[in-house]
Amino acid sequence: MDDASIIQWHLVGMFAPSLFSARLIARVGVLKVIGTGIVLSALCGVLALRSTDLPHFYAALACLGVGWNFMFVGGSTLLAQSYRLSERAKTQVMSEFTTFAFSALGSLFAGQLLAHFGWATINAAIFPLLGAAALATLAYAWSRKLKPAEAVSR
Repeated sequence: MDDASIIQWHLVGMFAPSLFSARLIARVGVLKVIGTGIVLSALCGVLALRSTDLPHFYAALACLGVGWNFMFVGGSTLLAQSYRLSERAKTQVMSEFTTFAFSALGSLFAGQLLAHFGWATINAAIFPLLGAAALATLAYAWSRKLKPAEAVSR
């Protein structure tokens, strides 16, 4: 029973924040929401590495769900701001395809990866990826602070 409940709450964490994440982005900014998602996802890894008992597992998957939502909605918001209207359909299709293709592959191979590499390695593997996401977010934030003339000359 606990396994189904954990997955249910993880799914709630993934999708329930969508009810307010757009307002949150409007209020605090897209980069802060993405940053919060990165921090929550890192907290998931820390909790998962700390213990595999039920409370840690619940907390880890809740952090993962909300962190994923904030990064996904924030990334989708940035994407929508980055293309011309004429590029809209192709860009959104490619984004959705790659996002869900990698999600499907991750789900398909999760069991094999866990069996081959183990729990600790799988959870530790998220830190370099989250670090790359954090660096990309910081680089984007820094580039937005450049004056238009400086951005053109670069």
